[in-house]
Amino acid sequence: MIRSLREVDFGRFLELARGESWSCDEAELAAFLAVLPDGCLVLEQRARPVGFVMAYRHERSAWIGNFIVDPAWRGSGLGTRLLEALLDRLDVLVPTVYLNAAPAATKLYRQHGFRPLGSVSRWQLRSSKDGAAPARGEEHLAGLLALDERCWSDRRDRLLRTLISGRYVLHDGHSGSYLAFGRVADHVAIGPFEMTEPSPAAARRVLERALGAATSIAGDTRILIDVPDACPAARAAVRSLGGIPISGTICMRRGAPVPIDFTRIGSFASMGSKG
Repeated sequence: MIRSLREVDFGRFLELARGESWSCDEAELAAFLAVLPDGCLVLEQRARPVGFVMAYRHERSAWIGNFIVDPAWRGSGLGTRLLEALLDRLDVLVPTVYLNAAPAATKLYRQHGFRPLGSVSRWQLRSSKDGAAPARGEEHLAGLLALDERCWSDRRDRLLRTLISGRYVLHDGHSGSYLAFGRVADHVAIGPFEMTEPSPAAARRVLERALGAATSIAGDTRILIDVPDACPAARAAVRSLGGIPISGTICMRRGAPVPIDFTRIGSFASMGSKG
């Protein structure tokens, strides 16, 4: 049976997510549910949730994230059923759908009309010892929203406002860069990170500030950032700061093509689940 997600399901989803070492918490699930309740689906077998998939809608597109099936039920076609049920709902709402796919799953998505846009690498960094406590940076929200629309050709204000309410925003005036970061579960997540004038020096400058500030909010903890491989400035900066690549995905699109300027996108906003 496929039904809508409920708050009571959060614990079961997070149990499965921890098994995959995903970056996720209850706040993220609540954000999905608040924006598109009909796009958050659960598949049950024997009265127990064994599969989940969620969608987050922007103005002109939607992102699929948190798509997971219990390992004991994989290979039985349940994931295909869930994906098709969600796509049926999204196709009447938006012209374009995105997701970040594990390499092993790209065949399934291709069969449902998705095409690759580029690779995304997850890097792990460590906080710096010499950072100062950050200001919230709410005054930079308007500039970030404008740059984000330029990068994605879409208005994603609801996502960014939700994220920024729980994160810190840094601004680099020399390069017109904006970077947000905050604690998620057992780590610090960086994103969104976008640059008007991208360069390795500019990316490193703002990332160094984030690594230092992260110490004051989370101590010596790991920091995760999802960098599109098509953004050489961010990739070079992360590598120069000792970043270690720990996993990778493929960003894919279904439906109407949209111009995206990945060269200015130093990090996805939400570790890839909502763009």
